[in-house]
Amino acid sequence: MEPLRDRALAFLESLRADAALIPGALRPWWLEYHQGHIPRYLDTLEFMDRHGLGGKMLEVGSVPGHFTVPLKNLGCDVRGVDPDPSRITRFLAKYDVPVDCVDRLLFLFGRDYQGDPVQEFSLMEKVGHMGHVRLYSADEAQRFLRHVGFEVVTVAYRGSIRGGWKGKVLRLLDPKRERWREYVFLLARKGATA
Repeated sequence: MEPLRDRALAFLESLRADAALIPGALRPWWLEYHQGHIPRYLDTLEFMDRHGLGGKMLEVGSVPGHFTVPLKNLGCDVRGVDPDPSRITRFLAKYDVPVDCVDRLLFLFGRDYQGDPVQEFSLMEKVGHMGHVRLYSADEAQRFLRHVGFEVVTVAYRGSIRGGWKGKVLRLLDPKRERWREYVFLLARKGATA
């Protein structure tokens, strides 16, 4: 059987032919994004495959569809959410990939004073919504996932830390270096109690 990376690369490259399904104004961005992110998509798929690619998955922020569609092609039961999936309706329809419209997606950058993720999540029971959230560290995210019934399978960091004196300073400030990495992959599976 052909290795996953080769199959995924062939499929990802074939998606360029679907550019005609993308509205004209969005098409140049869609094509540029596609080409620029293929290495990241392949790295992520390999990471997921090493730890058991499969099961039900939710991809948040599915547009442009370059990752949601290959997940389905590889046999995953994937559903996406996006604030405006209508931007790529014809593309998603071709591959029969469900992507729901959501009112809001919140992406936060940086660190601030906001609380612990478990404490903030517990507000769901008290007031019906989560409290303030921020960008959590990988350790905090793992603790939160365990709290809500997921088993953390693995955590991996991708990306390099700059060299020279800036890299030395960053390594001194954060020996784990997680905040300075391009990506943190955290794979969790629904546990028996979830």
